[in-house]
Amino acid sequence: MSYLLNIINIISIILIEGVRKREKNKFDILFFVNGYFMIYFAIIPILFQLFGRDIKEYFSYVPVWIRYINFDLVSFKYANLIIFCGYIMLILGYYFDEVINQTGSSDLTAKKKKYIHVISYKTIKKTAFLLFLISIISILGYTSHFGGPIRALVKAEQFRGHDAPFFKLRYLKYFISLILPTSIFYYILQKKSLKYKILFIISLIFSIYYLLLNAGRAPILMYLLFFVLFNLEMKKKRFGLFTLFIIFILAILFAVYGNTILLFLLEGEIRYDESNLYYKLLKFIEQLSPSFSNVLKVPEFIDIDNSYLYFKEYILWPIQILPKSNAIFEFIGIQNHSTSTKIHTEYFNSPSGMGMPVDLLTFGYYQLSFLGVMINSFLFGYVLKKIEYIFKYEDQDIILAIKIWSILFIMNLLIYFEIPVIIIGKIHYWLPILFVFVYRKKSRKIVHKKIN
Repeated sequence: MSYLLNIINIISIILIEGVRKREKNKFDILFFVNGYFMIYFAIIPILFQLFGRDIKEYFSYVPVWIRYINFDLVSFKYANLIIFCGYIMLILGYYFDEVINQTGSSDLTAKKKKYIHVISYKTIKKTAFLLFLISIISILGYTSHFGGPIRALVKAEQFRGHDAPFFKLRYLKYFISLILPTSIFYYILQKKSLKYKILFIISLIFSIYYLLLNAGRAPILMYLLFFVLFNLEMKKKRFGLFTLFIIFILAILFAVYGNTILLFLLEGEIRYDESNLYYKLLKFIEQLSPSFSNVLKVPEFIDIDNSYLYFKEYILWPIQILPKSNAIFEFIGIQNHSTSTKIHTEYFNSPSGMGMPVDLLTFGYYQLSFLGVMINSFLFGYVLKKIEYIFKYEDQDIILAIKIWSILFIMNLLIYFEIPVIIIGKIHYWLPILFVFVYRKKSRKIVHKKIN
């Protein structure tokens, strides 16, 4: 049974979530990382092994991440072993400090009673306005290349691809994304005055525009999910595996019908799909299977030339994010500077405009084979815990909001793990985390500090 380790993974995640103590019995970052890991690296692998072959038979177009899968038992067993060991190392990294320091939860609880973290109202206002200004200027600059916002939206798909045409103002698109956290800031501030309510509506409109400009389903889903989770937390709803299951079902519907919805929003056209339920199941598996396919194929790809990256991406990213990085690398004499995603895409021989992003485990395998997976997963778990600690003593709406925003960011790193993209392409996620880290201050007041 090739999926025995997947079943063990599912049981392990459920047991861990059942016995570990979460702050205020609410969700935290690890809760969602566990849920995401279980879906993409345990449930989907089982479904893929059971029904994956039928995708090739039912579909007229088979995506590259399924087209080249041989469905041999040895590959599946090794991939599942990589996944299982990767998860174990992630959990070890997460609890590493607690095991080494032997501090115990009672000490942490004692500290929590002494203070909470807050950010001054003045700092929140200034930061919100600065983000708003940067994003609006970026929208004006970026869309001017196309002749206006509407024409930019029409050409969105053309400039979204892996090898999209380069132009001087292209990098402004990354800063347009700052409108997303801007809308979150003003969503919190809107309770203060009518002015902030208007600014929230404006930033919300521009956020929707950016999401359509980005032309992807995942960012839309993550943005909507933020408001759902934030309001659940503010209402002090108990958040358990059942709630996560409901969200998962909604995500399934969005995965299956997301293209239809986007097509309607962008072109005003609805295409009806009269396919049967089994076809929709296969479509769902196809949509969520790239990460598992990555883990299946990466050992085979590495065996071609045994060329590892040795974690150079952690060092070379400041150059890799620059427009003329190839010329800079050539000037300083660095020959092998490709990212794991670029190498992975070439191995898969992906169609023009389509990239094959690597996940956390595949990224690690490209660095140093099985050992690379262990190291990278451990580091991910360790950093995850450090980020979670930033929000440990939150008792303020804005910090709670950014905590939820960071959850959406970190859980997606499980399936999209490319350092240059994280640094520049996900600036709208990690910049608010940095904001909390820099501006949070201790307060001895234990009252629930909100902006209202």
